[in-house]
Amino acid sequence: MQKKFIAAAVVTAALMFAGSASAQIKIGFHAPQSGPAAADGKSSTIGAEIARDWINEKGGVLGQKIELVIYDDQNKPEQAVPIANKLIGQDKVVVAVSGSYSAPTRAAAAVFQTAGIPYFAAYGVHPDITSGGNWAFRGVTLGGPQGKGAAKF
Repeated sequence: MQKKFIAAAVVTAALMFAGSASAQIKIGFHAPQSGPAAADGKSSTIGAEIARDWINEKGGVLGQKIELVIYDDQNKPEQAVPIANKLIGQDKVVVAVSGSYSAPTRAAAAVFQTAGIPYFAAYGVHPDITSGGNWAFRGVTLGGPQGKGAAKF
């Protein structure tokens, strides 16, 4: 799932910025690398790194290698907002992916929406992640249907 998700992000970015003179396509990625959710964040980071390596081994996107710019959001919304600003302003990413839960993903989504940067939620389930505009996307079902399915199970 992570490979397909990252691949979709890269293709979107590449198509939007195909004329870029950059030798690499920068993709922002934030997930908890420390704190109580670190194991999940590290798993999502490994998945993103595997996808990056797989895409780059196949020649990249439109001949450009992708680079992941990774930050630890500690699964905290108050960490995700400055990270989003840093990814946009300092790192100049063309697309971003959240490997975090709903709260930090929701907080960062507004920043990426304002900047017009495509943003993908790998597994944030809150409906507000994608309700703020046309720049945020998700790769999972919303929390409500997941909860109903789990209850029936």
